[in-house]
Amino acid sequence: MATILTQTKKILLNPGFGAHLVSFLPMIQATQNELSRLSSFEQRKLRFKILHKSCLRALESTLGFWVGCMMWCVYLNKKFKTEPQTIICDDFLNIKKEDILNYTNVEFSVMEKYIETYSKNVMYYTGERDFLPDFYIKILNEYRGFIKTNNYFLEAQKTQDIKIPNKIEGLTQYNEQELEYLHLKIMHIIDKGNLSEFLDTHFAKNL
Repeated sequence: MATILTQTKKILLNPGFGAHLVSFLPMIQATQNELSRLSSFEQRKLRFKILHKSCLRALESTLGFWVGCMMWCVYLNKKFKTEPQTIICDDFLNIKKEDILNYTNVEFSVMEKYIETYSKNVMYYTGERDFLPDFYIKILNEYRGFIKTNNYFLEAQKTQDIKIPNKIEGLTQYNEQELEYLHLKIMHIIDKGNLSEFLDTHFAKNL
């Protein structure tokens, strides 16, 4: 099982999600660039069918990553409410806030458009009907607000510094039993290495 502690007994803000992330933005940008270089519709159509599943996998991996991050922050905030612990986040170490903002704003914008036009594009290139679950766009919007509320975790030092938005706060009361289940569920998915499984959780579907 993945560990939540560093050797200095600090709590990891990222307990292992990153190692399994298939990042959406680089995947969709590479796909769009490749399709734009093809001169005929037939070429784009054939290439789209090949790349389509990879883009969808990256979308669901990234959305799952975001859900996992929110679930983990809820766990840390509730579990250590009476005895706050020091947290450590290496993800944004030595990265300027403006660079984080630029990247996330582009990712949110590109993903939002991808989700909104998904069915239309699949029909255009494949002639098939396919739809994304409605809650995918809700995850995007909730996570966008979540990291903004927490100032992208650039200043969080203790578990008590993690701010939980009202909508997430209201999903459940998180008693001791529920917290233990939440912890086990998160660690189980990390150990399996498929972040899209976070999309099957009650948490994700009720955002």
